[in-house]
Amino acid sequence: MRGKSKFSWADDKTWPPDGKGYVFLGRALRKVGAHLFPEAWTDRDPHVLPLPLPDTAADAKAGHLLAAQRLLGEYFPETPPPTVDFTGLENSREQFSKELWGKALDASRRQVVAASEAKERFRAAKEEIRRLCVTEVIVSAQRWNYDGSHSALKATLWNLPKFETWFEHCQISSADAYGKSSGYDEYQWLFIGEAGLNALVDPLATSPSAAEQSKGYRSKYLRFLLAAADALDVKPDDARPHKQVSNDVRTFARTAGVKEISPAMADKMATILREPEAGKGKDGPRFKKN
Repeated sequence: MRGKSKFSWADDKTWPPDGKGYVFLGRALRKVGAHLFPEAWTDRDPHVLPLPLPDTAADAKAGHLLAAQRLLGEYFPETPPPTVDFTGLENSREQFSKELWGKALDASRRQVVAASEAKERFRAAKEEIRRLCVTEVIVSAQRWNYDGSHSALKATLWNLPKFETWFEHCQISSADAYGKSSGYDEYQWLFIGEAGLNALVDPLATSPSAAEQSKGYRSKYLRFLLAAADALDVKPDDARPHKQVSNDVRTFARTAGVKEISPAMADKMATILREPEAGKGKDGPRFKKN
């Protein structure tokens, strides 16, 4: 049977190309992560934590010296890092003064904290993809190795705890998907539907109302309002009170990455989105007789 294909989060050259209408799971996770954490997200490998450094350069091995060299170059670019010579490690250790090694230790501690935070963001992005697949906001699929076609996975599969293992190599076993293996195609690459993913990360560009051609200019606020109308699905007989619609507008603004929507503006947009008669109880449109 066919085993897992070579894959590394740190090397996207090991990733398969996207297909028509589908985005590889690794790239989809990066998009979702950047959407959830627009300022903090990085595409660095979340599975590799930095190598902790010993307290002194005298106790450092070759790997430690190389790590210290990289850390100094990254966190203290104004300080030329020492050269590491594998043929003379003792001499290389002596190149790191107490002050330089102290800087490397400081950078190492900062990098460990940053890596831990990145790992948590990665976990949150995985959980968001799982939630979106379970609720069918986005679709997932596997790519068959024998012909390159895609077949959708059942949304309920993402309720299984083993979904965590699918992110290790962005592949799924036929035994996971169907309860049995399928010949020589034991592991398939995983993909996410492109349309649903784009609607999630860029709703203003993908909303039918906000994206359709118009003769007049549409400001970002107007495009957001039109996209909100699509996303919130406010209908003439909508029973949601004004406050709830306002809160929904603000939630959608966070989802769409539109920071300019203040509570007062959300209230005004909620008024525009609802029918004038909305909120009038039995006098409202849902109780009117034909």
